[in-house]
Amino acid sequence: MNARLEKNETQLVGESVLINGMVESDAVSDRIDYLTEKVLVKLGASEDGWDILYQDKSDERYWELTLPQSAIHGGRPPTLTCISLEIAKTKYGL
Repeated sequence: MNARLEKNETQLVGESVLINGMVESDAVSDRIDYLTEKVLVKLGASEDGWDILYQDKSDERYWELTLPQSAIHGGRPPTLTCISLEIAKTKYGL
């Protein structure tokens, strides 16, 4: 697993996979979990609390964690998207 975000990466999209009749997270989802827990710095959440803003201190980029399929139990799978400072200011009040 790549423990850092590469300069050319702008979006990571997780998926749920069916394994032996059970819904499991894929490797991208696991990587997003690792990045948001160990690498990125949490800066805030959207007004409704569903979207979370992070920053990668190594390159100062802003990353937004969303759960596009939030109707699924547990809100999985996650998406991590690089966003501009302008969007971070508007949506998260930076």
